[in-house]
Amino acid sequence: MIEPRHFVAGLNHIAHSLSRNLFPRTLRVKTPNSYEQN
Repeated sequence: MIEPRHFVAGLNHIAHSLSRNLFPRTLRVKTPNSYEQN
């Protein structure tokens, strides 16, 4: 079995990478500083 925190971390990583691939410029324009740091 996969530990819940590992599963959640995997989902967060996938969601984060997808959001960067789908909306890289849009998110950077809206939140240039906070998005780049996070």
